[in-house]
Amino acid sequence: FLPNILLLLPLAVRAFGLLLPAMGRSNGSDGNTVGNVFDLATLRGALLVSLITVAVMALVTPYSDNVQIMTFSLLVLYMTVAVFWMKQVVYSKPDSKTHDVTTSISTHQFVSCVLAAHILAPIAFAHTSLAYLPSLLWVPLLAFPNYANIRKNCGAGLKTILLRLSLAALLLGTSPLVLVSCLFSVHTPFVRFAYVPLHLYFFLLYLMSCWL
Repeated sequence: FLPNILLLLPLAVRAFGLLLPAMGRSNGSDGNTVGNVFDLATLRGALLVSLITVAVMALVTPYSDNVQIMTFSLLVLYMTVAVFWMKQVVYSKPDSKTHDVTTSISTHQFVSCVLAAHILAPIAFAHTSLAYLPSLLWVPLLAFPNYANIRKNCGAGLKTILLRLSLAALLLGTSPLVLVSCLFSVHTPFVRFAYVPLHLYFFLLYLMSCWL
């Protein structure tokens, strides 16, 4: 139990590492404090993505043992979320600049770390062995990289191309489809309501930091 909780500490470190500097920059500014620290469009978008994901996974629960239906549902979910995210978050401000995009990335990474902690910590209390491997996977992916810096440093060099390809390999290699085919026989509640939301958030971080 205790090692699992310790594994989750980097999520808190990254979340506070994103929150505290943003709060420092917002001191003395006028207006809504939350709006000064975070990008509100990203916060709203992340909340809606979570609700959409949970709703879709609940609707397909009767078909969790049908690989074809689940594969189709996941593909539609990811495409819908990507289009929604582009319209409502990334391009919601016609005059948005690189600073706005990096602020959105930092906000989304903060939300991702908080979501991962809220999902994995209760599992660590209830089922230690089930939480161990997901913690080893998601904590490094969500907490270790600074995705806003990746976005700032994106260029046309070989290093950037290799970075994009390596992250793409991680994205595909950790997809729910690969997980079910390798470890689970069906899309269990853990896969639908814990693994899929975290992978979807990772997908959006990759999309914003490497390709937009």
